[in-house]
Amino acid sequence: MLREDWYLRDRLKLRHLQILVTLASVRNLSQAARLLHTTQPALSKALGELEKMLGVSLFERLPKGLAPTAHCLGIVERAREVLGSLGRMREDLDAVDAGADGVINVGANTSATALLLPHIILRIKSLLPGVTVRVHDGAFEDLMAGLRANRLDFLLGRFHAAEHLDNVENIGLFNIRMVAVCANGHPILKRRRATLAQLAQWPWILPPGDGITRRGLELIFMEAGGAPPRFGVECASVLANMVIMQNSRALAVAALPTATLFASSGQLSIVPVTLPPVFGRISLLHLRDRALHARDKLFMDCVQNVSAQLGESYLK
Repeated sequence: MLREDWYLRDRLKLRHLQILVTLASVRNLSQAARLLHTTQPALSKALGELEKMLGVSLFERLPKGLAPTAHCLGIVERAREVLGSLGRMREDLDAVDAGADGVINVGANTSATALLLPHIILRIKSLLPGVTVRVHDGAFEDLMAGLRANRLDFLLGRFHAAEHLDNVENIGLFNIRMVAVCANGHPILKRRRATLAQLAQWPWILPPGDGITRRGLELIFMEAGGAPPRFGVECASVLANMVIMQNSRALAVAALPTATLFASSGQLSIVPVTLPPVFGRISLLHLRDRALHARDKLFMDCVQNVSAQLGESYLK
């Protein structure tokens, strides 16, 4: 049975939380001891203290490691949140010492927000020059873990798995239009209007994983009567995709503003085909139960205002 709150507040230390989070991640005492710069016996003793303090077993001891119990899985995210909040507090203190206005950490799907996010950053920097904006790119699962652990303040992008997440405020901004792109001089450009079936005849650079763009492409090709073509390349990097396309017959998809930017500079061409609107919307995510700093509220205002101004460029 879990101890009373007063008992935990009196006895629980940050070291206990660090031990809990590390062991839950690596699931091995000797490896965790190395990461925490301690000995295995000392770590085992501290874990025993934590389990006695909580009144529950946190890990099942196995011949080749540890397996977190249901109690461990139920509280480890809270431990990550506490440690993440302390890290953010350190950032705020450093900002005060430097005479700055703090830090905003944004997790972004940069392939979808390549033009939107820079304008948001420029807007908030014009209103709050001392603020530091840190942009973190990555897979949705990693970004969401950072948001829940208080390492990130916001997520910006297209996130198909974010519709029904607990304690996550999902602010829809605008739908996004995706287009097919290819190298200049690609044979598909000889057609005045290409069809989906004709697109399927060429190799494709596909988005990795199970994201919303990948799902959208698979749906489009299935409705056209076939499976998505394969090229053996799965890549989310816009620049890497551009170099691959310039040296092959591969096609890819890109958000309309990004494609327009590269097409206007003569680096790529937009294929004359209309892709169905199955690629979702740009959204801003944040935790509902996290207190918003004044700079966070200003950032949200900037997101809304810039989205209202630039949203149409993602659709035309």
